Amino acid sequence: MTSSPMMEQYYRIKGQYPDAVLFFRMGDFYEMFNEDALLASKILDIALTSRNKQAEQPVPMCGIPFHAAESYVARLIKAGHKVAICEQMEEASEAKGLVNRDVVRVVTPGTQFSSALLESKENQFIVAVLPTSKEVGMAVIDLTTGDFYVAEFTGEGAEKDLVAECFRLRGREILLPDPVGRELPLLEVGCRELGASLNSYPRWTAEPVRARTILLEQLHALSLQGFGCEGRDLAIGAGGALGHYLRDTQKNDLGHI
Repeated sequence: MTSSPMMEQYYRIKGQYPDAVLFFRMGDFYEMFNEDALLASKILDIALTSRNKQAEQPVPMCGIPFHAAESYVARLIKAGHKVAICEQMEEASEAKGLVNRDVVRVVTPGTQFSSALLESKENQFIVAVLPTSKEVGMAVIDLTTGDFYVAEFTGEGAEKDLVAECFRLRGREILLPDPVGRELPLLEVGCRELGASLNSYPRWTAEPVRARTILLEQLHALSLQGFGCEGRDLAIGAGGALGHYLRDTQKNDLGHI
């Protein structure tokens, strides 16, 4: 079946964010298609329809008004899903052909900015974890305040100490490397009890040289000595991985951190 240029654009962008529900801006609405539409229509309790209804295989679709997106995003996040916000990057009246569109932000449980959440003044911590056989590095950021710190846990109780810290912070999203490299059963149980989402980051983003570079760029520093983490490779690795994850989802330089 031949797709229209707009649907080809949709499939290309969706392919870049396969693990997120894609909100695809079309005029005054965000539209969802295929598996995203089937999922969102149930969670959001909105009507499921289809595009090209007369076709042999109509494309499932549903939509929401763009001005009401915040509440719908919050419901999808609460259900454990990420949401990629794809905007029109130019006015339709000024476009020469197909309107240019791109994802401007990926909303995750640890990066959600709802007005209700901000008014509650609750911290919204997102945690990156970098484990080895006997040690665990940890990095924590609250995007609403800019608070950022790293830590390391060692010895037989390292995972237990990590989980205790996640509970103390009430972490909303926990990131593990892919591949993780070791089992973390206590953390998995802790995430369920916390109601925290467990997501992944590419392990290469935690490699020492790359992670250090990411942190130095983010902190506008020439050395990590003054931040008290020099020589703590696991903490630095977790910090670099978290910095990369946030740059990738927030699409900005995070200057307040």
